[in-house]
Amino acid sequence: MLQAFMDHTPAVVFIKDLDGRFLAVNTTFEESLKLSRDQVLGRRDDEVMPSDLARQVRAADLAVLAAGRPVQREERLALPAGARDVLSTLFPLRDASGTPYALCGVVTDITDRVAAQREVQRSHRRFLALLESAPDATLITDGDGTVLMANPQVQRLFGRVPGDLVGTDVIGLVPAARRRRHGALLDAYFRLRAPKPTVLDTDLFGLRGDGSEFPVEVSVSSVRSEQETLVVLTVRDITERRRLEAERAERYEQQRRIAYTLQHSLMGEPPRLAHLPCAYRYLASVQDPGVGGDWFDVIPLDERRTGVLIGDVMGRGLEAAAVMGQLRAASHALARTGVTPSGLMGALDTFVGDLAGQLVTCVYLVLDQSRHEVTLCSAGHLPVIVLPPDGPACRLTSPVGVPLGVNDAGPGVPFEEATRPLPPGSALVLYTDGLVERPGTDIEAQIDVLTRTVDLALKGAPVDDPGTLDQAADRLVGTLVADTDISDDDVTLLLLGVPGTEVNGLRT
Repeated sequence: MLQAFMDHTPAVVFIKDLDGRFLAVNTTFEESLKLSRDQVLGRRDDEVMPSDLARQVRAADLAVLAAGRPVQREERLALPAGARDVLSTLFPLRDASGTPYALCGVVTDITDRVAAQREVQRSHRRFLALLESAPDATLITDGDGTVLMANPQVQRLFGRVPGDLVGTDVIGLVPAARRRRHGALLDAYFRLRAPKPTVLDTDLFGLRGDGSEFPVEVSVSSVRSEQETLVVLTVRDITERRRLEAERAERYEQQRRIAYTLQHSLMGEPPRLAHLPCAYRYLASVQDPGVGGDWFDVIPLDERRTGVLIGDVMGRGLEAAAVMGQLRAASHALARTGVTPSGLMGALDTFVGDLAGQLVTCVYLVLDQSRHEVTLCSAGHLPVIVLPPDGPACRLTSPVGVPLGVNDAGPGVPFEEATRPLPPGSALVLYTDGLVERPGTDIEAQIDVLTRTVDLALKGAPVDDPGTLDQAADRLVGTLVADTDISDDDVTLLLLGVPGTEVNGLRT
């Protein structure tokens, strides 16, 4: 029965007398030494084992007999099939009087377990090496925020000894006044069903040992198992980054102010004419920084005629603004000579043709209030909107030529102009594409929206009142431009009111 029990045990089991002769061995013993039971029983270790192994085994037996008690230890044995890691349990067998008469051994093969433990230890050492060599302060916490490990960079960043942080709440590294918000961010992260590594850098701060605060960026990742959750927090001081961002923002704002001043100085203010009140809006683009090629001009020609021009140099930035400034000066000087709208366009086309790679759209109108008519010429510009006193707002029809600088038909080809009625009490709306052009929308549909809004804003209103025109300008911009703070193109709008009664002279 004892032999059957031993043979059904997966461990190596043997019994020896006090002189070291084998009295019993199990099947696993036979397999490990590749010897049959008959070759082993009655023989000593040095008769059935390699000499080195025999000496190792006999020394262990004698140590147990000398101790008089069971001994268990892990050791590595050089067996015929190869070296194996084993857990050996040796204990003396005693008779009824308590006197040892034999020695029993149970040897369990734990090679796979030891290999796994060694791999875990190697991985742990590699992890510790990575943790300690990481350039940023890194802390590992449990799911409740208790610090389990911290690398040396934590002391450099926070002025706290890493070992002193173990067992404390990681929130202690956050300024007291900010802990609720920081804690809420982490709670929100862990409420996610499967949180992915993420970076938190919005208004986060760390607390140094001396009580000072500093802005930080925190990378958060987690490892979850059935037993526990481990959280890895990598903290980086972004004080220098914030300083550079503030400097860039300050430089950008300074450039924007300079550019805005330049734009206004180039564009100028329209003259205040009693016989032709007006209102305008100019919204700078958020690009380059807010400098563009839009411009308009109101030019008194004589007591009964006024020239009005609006244009758009393609592109943005200082180059477009510089071209715009040249064109505004040239067009103003040409208009004062009394040249016709088509003649002015032809001259400007020649001027722009000498500027390599430039395209310009513009429209020039001459309002003759004594004849109650307007003559206009367009170089690829968007249609002027007219609101007559006795009808709905509509597009002021006229031939539309190519933009200035294209010259597809050859130099010197005249632009076409048209004369249309302009009764007293009418209003005119001129604008650039920034008002009506949006990604994903049809520009024709947007011009229709503009036309309807002009009707709603000015129909039946006193168009010779600058305040009325001012309110209408706000309404048009508010309707057509969704967010005036993020417009990616210049927006220029000019409203003109033709008084219902004749007024002469300039009001300055």
